Amino acid sequence: MHRDMYVEWFELETYHWWFVGRRRLFVQLIEEILQRESSRPASPLWAVDMGCGTGVNLDALSQFGRVVGIDVSETALSFCRERKAYRLCQAPISDLPLRSETIQLLTAFDVLEHCEDDRAVLKEAFRACSPGGWAVFTVPAYHFMWGDHDVVAQHYRRYSAEEIRERIEESGFTIHRMTYINSFLFPVSVVFRHMKALMIALLRKLGWKPKLKSDFRSTAPRLLNPLFLKIFSSEIHVLRRANFPFGLSICCIAQKPALPPQGPDG
Repeated sequence: MHRDMYVEWFELETYHWWFVGRRRLFVQLIEEILQRESSRPASPLWAVDMGCGTGVNLDALSQFGRVVGIDVSETALSFCRERKAYRLCQAPISDLPLRSETIQLLTAFDVLEHCEDDRAVLKEAFRACSPGGWAVFTVPAYHFMWGDHDVVAQHYRRYSAEEIRERIEESGFTIHRMTYINSFLFPVSVVFRHMKALMIALLRKLGWKPKLKSDFRSTAPRLLNPLFLKIFSSEIHVLRRANFPFGLSICCIAQKPALPPQGPDG
């Protein structure tokens, strides 16, 4: 991504309702799967955040064990270092500098859409994940929601549920749970995204050349941001019991199949 986007993320990630609400949701979902894992070793697990960006998610993930942030962008990692002295590594996430089958928790939050070959990234995640280990992926949903935000963020695609399921299962993972998130505010997002596209199209027709911008700054007004955060975060209560059938993003929790138990002869 361009440096301007990293600057924007660095400034907004600690308070913008979308970033903060998303962290709350994925922490809750990860806590649930790890609590059910009775065979998990007592020692802290190793976790890797693929495409860690400016690093704000590393703090949230650190409660689960020892976390390493990996990103191909030196710009992104420089922002990480400005936040805190994290464990960081600069490398393409399609070629992780990790030994095979060593990582108990892999995350890629809104990363796959930035990858030209997302299948290669998923296969690499499967290679690095330990048998019985977990992977959590989030991606933007629905092709009809494509807009200038996707262009500015340098997305290659948005996903349908069927597409992301097929890619993850094709890589070797078993899907434990898949749900949409950011569902309560989804109708507002649809109206906002398409009104914005209509305005841009109109301005272009009039001969103007509006600068493409992401949606983040314009969707966090001072008075509404706390309300939007409360609404988004409240999805936790539903997700404890059920999955959402629609939403702005798709969250998929997958597991690498565990090794079969060995008999007395090994």
